[in-house]
Amino acid sequence: LLSGNDPDGFSDAELDRMLSEAALIDSAAAAKLIERGFSEKIGVKEIRKLTLPVSGEEIVENNLFLRASVKNDSILIPTDNARILTRLLFRNSEPVPGAVRLQNVIVTAWRVDWDCRIDLQPNRKKLLTWLLSTLPGGVPARFESNSDATFRYGRGEEYDLAAVVNYGYDPLEKLLFEFPGKPEVIQQLMPDGSWKDTGFSEKDGIFQIPVRLECAELAVFRIINLNSK
Repeated sequence: LLSGNDPDGFSDAELDRMLSEAALIDSAAAAKLIERGFSEKIGVKEIRKLTLPVSGEEIVENNLFLRASVKNDSILIPTDNARILTRLLFRNSEPVPGAVRLQNVIVTAWRVDWDCRIDLQPNRKKLLTWLLSTLPGGVPARFESNSDATFRYGRGEEYDLAAVVNYGYDPLEKLLFEFPGKPEVIQQLMPDGSWKDTGFSEKDGIFQIPVRLECAELAVFRIINLNSK
């Protein structure tokens, strides 16, 4: 993810390496990259200020309509070889690109801030998840919740690690995950540093871990022997 002023912290060689892999770039970072000559790498040649109110966003592939976000949007002017993934819709004007893709790089017309509570914007969460799923490897794992929570997931050779923090005022009575395969064992990290089997159940590819997470509480899990679905 390259967001906002992130490109300022990297050399051209570092950015070139990042853009050769799967990347998600928001409009502010894209503007920085265009200034530094990376238009042909990201599939966008110009970023314009959007002054019209957006009524919604539509996924081109399936015409799925999503409610407009509260975030400010920009207008992307894509290169000829870029693919338009979504369109921003207006009441009395023609739609404009909302997200474009060139090879393994996706640029969004809206800001993706590191501190943005995506999980509090159900429609934007759905859109962001879909965009990431179009990249090689897709989304490695997903935490299913409409509450204020943060999820981190890391892949390893022997096992994967998942971490969830509950930022909400109410406890999370159960934890629901989507993993890249079916685990043999799921273990929770205990305060003494040991790992405890949690057990789990599965329904329609969603895995439920019977762990209650209190407000401001962190839970770390070890997912062992994932078998491809």
